[in-house]
Amino acid sequence: MAGRHYLNDNPEQGKHTPHPLVQFQGRAFAGDEVVYSSSAYRIDAIRILGEVLAAIDEGPSDSLKRVDAADASLTSWAFDLPKSKMVLVGEGGKVDEMLFQAHMIINA
Repeated sequence: MAGRHYLNDNPEQGKHTPHPLVQFQGRAFAGDEVVYSSSAYRIDAIRILGEVLAAIDEGPSDSLKRVDAADASLTSWAFDLPKSKMVLVGEGGKVDEMLFQAHMIINA
């Protein structure tokens, strides 16, 4: 896992800068707000969907813990989004398709 990276949007430099997965996962506790690419948030939404599906497959004894964890992940996903990623339709009516998919995965 140490070799996996997510990209952040870096408009000042006109390029994307790679960041480790660990940094992306700890973004809620970071002092400064790093805006990652829309695909990073989509990947995170898919990871959370996996948590939800795993909670459904568990037996009754472990089910409640997994359901609570999945519920917390679903809720925190939206709260951890930077303001620029909360808007799906940008200037000129252009839709951020990756971000749209991420929102659909979380809200469906």
